[in-house]
Amino acid sequence: MSAVQRRRRPDRESGQITLLVIGFAVIVALAVAVVANASNVFMQRRSLVSWTDGAVTVAAQQVSHADLYGGSRVSTLPLSEAAARQAVSEYVGRNGLAGQFDGFQVVRVSVEPGSGRVTVEFSASVPLLAAGDVTAGLGSFTVTARSTAVVPLD
Repeated sequence: MSAVQRRRRPDRESGQITLLVIGFAVIVALAVAVVANASNVFMQRRSLVSWTDGAVTVAAQQVSHADLYGGSRVSTLPLSEAAARQAVSEYVGRNGLAGQFDGFQVVRVSVEPGSGRVTVEFSASVPLLAAGDVTAGLGSFTVTARSTAVVPLD
């Protein structure tokens, strides 16, 4: 028996580093997928909030002329809920929001009488970038955005 053969140990741990590298690669890939999906949901919600801010601005400009010029003194600008709903609907159509967001909905357009406050709420579905068994069948998240404007009469 030569000296080289005596020093050589049996390779009981052969291939173990390969499994470790594969495991780390899977963990890194999952972490990247989570960060990418979270960033995508955040950016889509931020975009939806921006569009909601624009819609509430349009809705806040819908003055109820009958209440404003009806003779009684008002402290806030009276808003027409029907006109606000119509203005938001036109805003959504003009800007193609249903085509920009999956499952886009106008959840609420409301005017609080006598307060000059109008609220607009939108919702949309944001698909996950890497959906499947990892996400337990969840293919998308629903995000909502609500904006409120108050129109004082000074």
